[in-house]
Amino acid sequence: MICRGVSVLGLKSARRSLGLLLGLGLALSAMPAKAQYSSDTFVAVLEGIGYSIEPGATLDSYSVRQAIQSIQQEANLPVTGRLDSYTEVYTENNVKLIQRQLNQVLGLNLPSDQPFYGPLTRNGITQFQRTYGLAPTGIADMPTRQVLQQAVSRVAIIPTKTGMGGDNPNRKDLYTDMEFRLILQGLGYDIDLGRPLTDRPAVLALLDFQRQYGLTRSGTADPTTQNTARSILRQLQENLRQVVDRNLYVTENYDRQTISMLKTFQAKYNLTIDGIATLEVRQRLQAMARR
Repeated sequence: MICRGVSVLGLKSARRSLGLLLGLGLALSAMPAKAQYSSDTFVAVLEGIGYSIEPGATLDSYSVRQAIQSIQQEANLPVTGRLDSYTEVYTENNVKLIQRQLNQVLGLNLPSDQPFYGPLTRNGITQFQRTYGLAPTGIADMPTRQVLQQAVSRVAIIPTKTGMGGDNPNRKDLYTDMEFRLILQGLGYDIDLGRPLTDRPAVLALLDFQRQYGLTRSGTADPTTQNTARSILRQLQENLRQVVDRNLYVTENYDRQTISMLKTFQAKYNLTIDGIATLEVRQRLQAMARR
């Protein structure tokens, strides 16, 4: 009975992508004897991963038991609607995986050994959703987790192979001031390319960018801010490759090829032809790439 309940190898193919998101390498034999979550923290996790839970719900509430049943079905566990140690560890690994993936894709420093869905995880998901053209809800629902998994796969590939399969000659740890000014301008900020990033308009742009993506508002192009911008550029160029031209190289810079491909996209879909990747343009492009 236990062997059948803990096996995840027999999941149907329709659930395999979810299995990846929840971590198929789960060591179920090492599960704790009793639950680690309190009622409140587990309900917060359920809400964080996309289940609709009514205010003030407890582990005995109907919506919570329905959510637990859904998790147990996904994990091929005995469906009881009750929080047991197997269901708990499966859920814990789900949250930890989300945190690790956010760190990998956005360059964050979330504590990936914590199984709780708190403000840091919510802010990280919101930042990811804004970066990848999703509704910024802060909820790691299934569509968000699927896009996050895809982003992780691309991050693993892009540093060595991009575009048509050649090496990425422009990959760096940090952008130069000019490269980052070009990115800010390309994302729609009014930046004087002849002025430094310490110029007042540039600082205001950086503060607004950091606010939008839930970053520490330093007003400087610090590494976390640069990693977020790099993720935005990578996703933008991947989407342009898919929608406009497969020959486009993923350089993670706001360069001439990116501007040219954006103008082609804007012309095709009756948008303002300026080569600027505003949030509206990026969301439209993301929607077309996902079709």
